[in-house]
Amino acid sequence: MFVAAVKLHLRIEGAHSLKDKRRVLRSVLDRARRDLNLSVAEVDDHDLWNVATVGACAVSGSRPVAVQSVRRLADMVAGDGEVVVEAEESEVLAIP
Repeated sequence: MFVAAVKLHLRIEGAHSLKDKRRVLRSVLDRARRDLNLSVAEVDDHDLWNVATVGACAVSGSRPVAVQSVRRLADMVAGDGEVVVEAEESEVLAIP
């Protein structure tokens, strides 16, 4: 079993308040859950209105499938006009 995890540091371009940030993040997180079948959450920068840190993970019996799943999240977010990926950290764990 393989667990792929990614942490994305995001800048939210159109946000001018925490309410704007939550609206944009909710859309991104809901799409990731629905379209990519990932476990995702905002994991840091909760009180800052124009930045967010999002964590996601995927579990698979195949390493390439797990890595591709979290990679698609970064690609999806990068394609969103309201969000810019400033940094990305990822790791894959092999669990026997």
